[in-house]
Amino acid sequence: QQVNSASGKDSAELDELIDQYQEAKAVVHDASLDHTDQARPTPLNLKEIREQVLSDDAALLVFSLGDKRSFLWLITKNTFTSSELPGRDEIESQAKEVRELLMAPAPVEGESFEARQKRLAETEEQYWTKAASFSNMLLGPVAQNLGSARLLIVPDGELQYLPFNALPVPFRNDRTPLLAEHEITFQPSASALSKLKHRSIQEPDKGL
Repeated sequence: QQVNSASGKDSAELDELIDQYQEAKAVVHDASLDHTDQARPTPLNLKEIREQVLSDDAALLVFSLGDKRSFLWLITKNTFTSSELPGRDEIESQAKEVRELLMAPAPVEGESFEARQKRLAETEEQYWTKAASFSNMLLGPVAQNLGSARLLIVPDGELQYLPFNALPVPFRNDRTPLLAEHEITFQPSASALSKLKHRSIQEPDKGL
């Protein structure tokens, strides 16, 4: 079991979120490497991103990790914001810790059912505490601008392996995961997403 609430509902939801994240990542990776020009798409400027990538209800979040400081760019049809984040080491170490807290604790030989349940409950509390702090740091600078937008996330470094879906909404105390309020997809880049969108238009599904 992964981190559990008393009812077990949170655990099942987190399992599903992680599965959805892995599936989405695999689909985007396979599709983006399907053609050589998609593997190395031409970079888009801000105007092209808005015209070719973003719909009215979408927000593009682009992360760039640096040694001393990192950046998060939020792009919508009408806005552009740049936020400074901590350096790569701090972000990646916290991302790894959050991800590891989602994993089921290893069984302990001879451990009673009650003791394991207690340990799972403690792990759950650790997860929500750590995930809330990390979400506030990572997404807090743009939280007020997200609304209910469909999020297109371009991660960097260790963030590529972070299940954003399971992070709590920033600055909320009710443990609501992002996926409860946002449709979330993960992209290798804005340029690759544009390529995928154009291919889906030019090569419609012909059915069986």
